[in-house]
Amino acid sequence: MGTNYYWNETPDCPHCHRAGERKHIGKSSAGWVFALHVYPDEGINDIDDWAERFWKSPKITDEYGATVTPGEMLAVIMIRGRENGQYPKDFDWQANGAMRGPNGLIRAQTGQAYRTIRHGAGTWDCHEGDFS
Repeated sequence: MGTNYYWNETPDCPHCHRAGERKHIGKSSAGWVFALHVYPDEGINDIDDWAERFWKSPKITDEYGATVTPGEMLAVIMIRGRENGQYPKDFDWQANGAMRGPNGLIRAQTGQAYRTIRHGAGTWDCHEGDFS
């Protein structure tokens, strides 16, 4: 199970309540590093680019519509790990195109699942293209 996060570029319409335009920040999945969505053609290549451009204003929501503060979003991405710090014993690493990450978390191999283009410096990986 996972949760997608979005930066809301434009607000919802106050009249018809149509959702405004939003940009996918990434997905948090239990036991995995955060899947940070990057947009190289827009200059968003890693977590610092997200923080610099968007997190200065609190326009972040999760897929359920809950508002997330910039600090909470950074915590979701950067403060993660398994409670016991150990990797799952019955996990099929090869079938999932996965490898061991920091803090007992699983991470995708580059060029494999979710279009992972590189591993982040912490508990996130940088992904390109559509995914959910």
